[in-house]
Amino acid sequence: MAGNPIAAELLDHLARAGHGRRGEPLAPESPLLDGTVDSLALIELISFVETRFGIPVPVGDVVPENFGTVADLSRYIAAGRRGSPETGASGPVAAR
Repeated sequence: MAGNPIAAELLDHLARAGHGRRGEPLAPESPLLDGTVDSLALIELISFVETRFGIPVPVGDVVPENFGTVADLSRYIAAGRRGSPETGASGPVAAR
């Protein structure tokens, strides 16, 4: 994950929090919303993202396109940190 420091930090955080399946390490393309993180862990992950990366995560942004995998989440964070006009401040995909 040397090429993506955001994904590396997310993977480290998830591993320290004990998320994953039966000791299997998470990878950037590991699904998150398929039971890897439960609803309580998702709230904690959102809090971590908001605190660590300094971006708000509106509830409408918690969709599979943004939180489906660690790679999706790292792209969402990068877009939110840029505040790019094409994505808005809340990330690349907002629920409609």
